[in-house]
Amino acid sequence: MKKEASVYVQASFDYSHFLPEHDRCFPLHGHTSVARMEVSGTIGEGGMVMDFGDAKSLLNEALATFDHKLVTSRKYCRCEGDHIVVSHGQYSFTLPSDQLCILDGEGTCENINDSLLRILAVGMPANISSISLEISEGANKGSRLTKRLGQPHFTEL
Repeated sequence: MKKEASVYVQASFDYSHFLPEHDRCFPLHGHTSVARMEVSGTIGEGGMVMDFGDAKSLLNEALATFDHKLVTSRKYCRCEGDHIVVSHGQYSFTLPSDQLCILDGEGTCENINDSLLRILAVGMPANISSISLEISEGANKGSRLTKRLGQPHFTEL
């Protein structure tokens, strides 16, 4: 019988966003967030669920999608040449596309977490049965989501 266990790693990332539908979070502001990823699965022949270094690399690669970027909803964006114009109300930003992370929904902690979890799931080895990701948005608040991975392991599009 194979043993199961969980391991975790964490890393930080910085981003800015604005939430037009929220009275307090409407103004453009930023966060330094901590992402804590926990993976669960069967312990392999080497005695590990997953090497900490491999887990940290996967997490850092996913966080690079958001790190030092403006996170915003697709509905506020339009293309102008090789730049993206982000506008809502009094805000209008023109940024190179590589300085944005565009989501289908608002740039909330929950939606950022969901997007990161989808990215992370693609890189998981076959022995991993679930990934949990907790994102802090400052001290004492954040979001936690868990994604169960099926066997055999398929890549999500």
